Order: sequence, then C-alpha cells, then structure tokens
Amino acid sequence: MTLLTPAEALRNLPEGLSARPISVQDLAAATQLMRAVDIEGSGTTSTNPEECADMFGEPECRWGQGAAVVERDTKLVGLLVTFDGVESGRGWSYDAYVQPGDPDERDLIDGLVRTGLEVGQRRWADAAAAGQIAPAGLVAKLACYPSESHVRAVLAELGFVEDRRFWRMIVEHDGLAEPVQLPDGYSLRVVRADVEADLHQLFEVGNTCFADHYDFTPLPFDQWWEVLSGETEDPTQWLFVERDGEPAGYARGSDRYATEGLGYVASLGVLREHRGRGLAGALLRARFADDRDRGRSGTLLHVDSANPTGAIRVYESAGMRVDQEYVFHRRALFD
Repeated sequence: MTLLTPAEALRNLPEGLSARPISVQDLAAATQLMRAVDIEGSGTTSTNPEECADMFGEPECRWGQGAAVVERDTKLVGLLVTFDGVESGRGWSYDAYVQPGDPDERDLIDGLVRTGLEVGQRRWADAAAAGQIAPAGLVAKLACYPSESHVRAVLAELGFVEDRRFWRMIVEHDGLAEPVQLPDGYSLRVVRADVEADLHQLFEVGNTCFADHYDFTPLPFDQWWEVLSGETEDPTQWLFVERDGEPAGYARGSDRYATEGLGYVASLGVLREHRGRGLAGALLRARFADDRDRGRSGTLLHVDSANPTGAIRVYESAGMRVDQEYVFHRRALFD
C-alpha cells in the first residue's frame, strides 16, 4: 500500500511557500525552528539535533515518510511531523511548528494542523480498506504549549478537546548529592543490554508498570527495541532495582539532552507490589548521581500532570520543578 505523505498532502500553501519531505540535511534548520517555538511558548529550550534525529528516525515517522518541511526562498519556516501508530492501535500523533513572527504564521498553522489530521484520516481509511486494523476507537493527538492560542483555536474547530497536560521537570545539580537509600533486601544494578534476558525483563517490567497509565499502548518487542536503539539511547544509564534477583522497578536514563549539558530520565517505573517503599525515589536519585558523575548540570524528565501513582510528589521531594507545560489534545481519528 502506498501511503500519502505529509509533503504530498501539503497543498494550497500561502503564495511563495513550498513543501517537501524532510531530509537529514534539514536537521540543523529544523532544530532551530523547534527551538524558536519552544522559546516562544515556554521561555526555554533544550531541543537539540541529536534529539531531533532520533524523533525523525522513529519507526512511526521515518524521516521523509512522516515529516515535511515548508520553505520560503530555501528558508525553513514550517514543519509537520507525524507518527503513524494506526496499525499498532496507538493512534495518529502529529506536531506542527511554524516560525514565530512569520508573515504567514496564522495561515501556515491552519494548513499544517488541518493537513496533519487529513493525512491521519487517509492512513486510517487505507488501513481499514486493506483489513489491517479494527478502525474503532483510534484517536488523533497533538500537543502544543498553552500559549499557542491559534493552534488551539484551529484544533477546536476540528473537534479536538484538551485531554491532558504534561510537564517537563528539572533539577539543578548543585551542592552535594543526596545518598541513594534502599530498603533492606533491595539492590541496584545496570541493565545488561547485551543479555537478551535482561532486555526482555526490561520490556516486560516497563509494560507492566505503565499498563494502567494514560494513553499507554505497548509496542511489539522488536519495534520497542528499534526505538531504544536511537542515537541518544545509552544502556549504561539503564537501571534495575531488584529483590531476590528479580526486577522490582527500573529507570532509563538517556543522552537526549546531553549536548545541552543535562541528563534525562526517559522512563521510570516500579511494579505495583513494590510501591510505597521509596524505590522510585532511590532510582531517581541514582540517576541524578550518575548524571553528576557525567558532568551534567541537571536532570530532566517528562510526567503526566495527573499521574495517578504519586510520581510528582516523588519528583518534587527530590528537588525537581516544572519548567515547561504541554497541552495534549485529541479527537476520534475518523468520525
């Protein structure tokens, strides 16, 4: 089946603008555009080329298959990035970026947001016609900053509703590191990425920890591992907390913000039967300590602001604070 790409769908652009599939050569310009949107929306940015390369290369995007740039006289002024989780049941996610202050900013936002939904609906229709998926229940999703009022207005016109808010949290590493304290019978160790049993345990524990979390749909193992093989992933920063040789929880650090001098906790979870014993805080502080040892000035993570497990209390007690907020919108992919 030949899929409609965002570049093919971006038509009727304002005069003087053109669209084409993104390429590796666009990485620096695309990163700068995304940084400008971050600063306009939140006053801060840590977006970097390595992080963006991983995002564009994700199995659900795959560079020009899922992302398109919009140019005026060879200057990149717009970016549409889609993530095709239709077949896996994860839904259709996309992001739209427009250079703040561009003379066609409002029209371009309108076109990118509408086109992103159109491409997802076409993907849904093609997959349903081919019998690949059960079409019921799939959703379209887009996140933006609360201050992006025109993006939010277009989404509302298209039937999207605000569904959730996510926070990025940060802690600065100054002074002495807090000790990592574990209850009796528990220990920490690094995940052995060259041992298949460890990887399957990490996969299973992660799926179990997040099974009841907002918007979580597990990937097949092979696709999960492909995502974790990105440029910014580093298994030396992946930890198990164990009891009697069996994982009770895990934390995955990464180099997502390493070029900005920051560590990142990509994922952290504790199995339900081991919660309430301080293991999440111990894993978090272990990641902080490792980031300090790597010369990083702070550590970042993302969290659902309505997280039901008490994670935010753990993060705040470890000294973390919110430095960015994102509004997640969703609607049925196809009415």
